[in-house]
Amino acid sequence: MNPFADLNDEQRAAVVADGETVIVSAGPGSGKTRVLAARIAYLLDCGVDPDEILGLTFTRSAAANIRAQVEAACGRSVAVHTFHGFAAKHVLKPGERVATEIEAEATLQSLYRGATKRRGAPSITKMISAIINREATNDESIDDDINQTMRVLLSRFADQGLVPTWDLLPRFPKRFETPISNVLIDERQDCTYLETSLVELIADRIFTVGDERQSIMGFRGGNGGINWSGQELALTKSFRFGPSIAQVANAVAADFGGDPIEGVGESRVLAADRAAMLDALSMGLSVAVLCRTHHDCEMAAREIGDLAVHIRRDPMDALAMDADRIGDAVAAGKVVVCTVHGAKGREFDVVLVDDSIFAACDSRATREVTEEEHRIKYVAVTRARRVLMLPETEMHLCA
Repeated sequence: MNPFADLNDEQRAAVVADGETVIVSAGPGSGKTRVLAARIAYLLDCGVDPDEILGLTFTRSAAANIRAQVEAACGRSVAVHTFHGFAAKHVLKPGERVATEIEAEATLQSLYRGATKRRGAPSITKMISAIINREATNDESIDDDINQTMRVLLSRFADQGLVPTWDLLPRFPKRFETPISNVLIDERQDCTYLETSLVELIADRIFTVGDERQSIMGFRGGNGGINWSGQELALTKSFRFGPSIAQVANAVAADFGGDPIEGVGESRVLAADRAAMLDALSMGLSVAVLCRTHHDCEMAAREIGDLAVHIRRDPMDALAMDADRIGDAVAAGKVVVCTVHGAKGREFDVVLVDDSIFAACDSRATREVTEEEHRIKYVAVTRARRVLMLPETEMHLCA
C-alpha cells in the first residue's frame, strides 16, 4: 500500500502533517479529496484502528467518493458520513428523522408568510441561518422572532417525527463518551457553528481541507471562518484547468487573500458564445451554464431550448444538488443549466458564466453580501476544465 502514489510535494506534506489540528487550504482542482483519502490510508498504514477514524462531509456523494478512494488505495474501509448522517446515527430515536433545510424553510414560509413582506423583516434564509447559528451570533434584534419560531418549529416537527438540524447538537451528551482519535473534515469553509461544535466535541485530532474563497453557503449558516488554529498548509496547484482560467480566478479572488492558484493543465478563456458552446456539446464535451438564481436559469434554459436541462436541488436533500441528475444530463449530451450553488463540487469541460453572476455584485449591498457574491463568482469560474466563457464585459479579467 502506497498512500503517496502520484502525490505532489504539497499533497504529501499535507498527508503526513503531524499536529492535533491540521488545516489544509486547498484551491479548486488541487486534489483535496484525494489528499483526504490518502491521509486516511496513511493513518491506517501507521496502525491506527479504523474505528478511530471518522470522515465528515456535506453530501452523500462526497462521502461515497472518499470511501471509494480509500478502499482503492488500501483495500480497507472506514466510516465516512455526512454531518447529518453522523448525528442521526447517534441521537435520533426510533421513528425520527432529520428535517431537511427545505422542510424548515417551507415551515418558516408558512409561519411568516405575512411577516416577511414587512419592511425590515428578516428573510426566510436569514432566519434559518440565525437559528442554526443562534449561539454564535448573539443578535438580540431577532431573538424574540427566533425563539418563538424555535418553539413552534420544534413542536410541529415533533408531531411529524422530524428533528431539525439545529436541534441535533443539544441532543448530544455534554461529553462524548469515547472521543474519536482522528476526525477528517471535507469542505471546512461550509461548516456552521453547529457542525464546528460537533467536531470539537467528538475529536481528539482534527484534519481539515477546504477553501475559504469557496465559502458560499452563508444562507445555511456556513461561516467560512472557523477559528481553529494549528498547522497550516496549502495546496496551490490546480490540475483541473490551466494558467488562463487560473488568472481569471486569481483576479476575482484578489480581495480575498490567501495563496494564488496555479493552473497546470490546458485551458482557454473566451467571450460568451452560445453557438461555440453548442459546438463543444456536439463534440461530446460536458457543458454547463451557471447562473445566479433559478429564475436566471429558467431564462437561460429557455434560450438554449431542448438541449438544456435545468437542474434544481433535490427538495429532500438541502445540502446537495442531485449529483445523479447532473451526471445523467451530461451523459445524455445535454447542457447543464444550474445555479453556482448547484455546481459546487462539480466540474465541466466547458462553462459559460451567465452575466447574472457578475450583476449580482451590487455596490448597494452590505460588505458581507458583496464578499459572498465575489466568492460565488470565484466558484463559478473555477468549475471549468478546458474552456471558460465570460460575458464580454468581464473579459478584462484575463487581460
